[in-house]
Amino acid sequence: MTIESAKAFLEKVQNDEDLRTKLSDKNLSGEDRLNIAKAEGFQFSAEEMRNVRGELSEDDMANVVGAGCSEDTFECRGCHGGRMEA
Repeated sequence: MTIESAKAFLEKVQNDEDLRTKLSDKNLSGEDRLNIAKAEGFQFSAEEMRNVRGELSEDDMANVVGAGCSEDTFECRGCHGGRMEA
């Protein structure tokens, strides 16, 4: 599990509409979202994702589904009309 993997995952999310759609389901748990990332070939913890999100600008965060998930659990907070940005 690495921060680099979390960064690469967010980059993929920005460029992959199908992946954004999968992640935009507000009913997914944080574990579900981590499992989606794992299925896509990425390995990182919720803590590593938190660290990566802390490095992003507000503009970057606004363009990444999943970046606005709960700080502790990587779960959707239901913000932005169902999209998961912060």
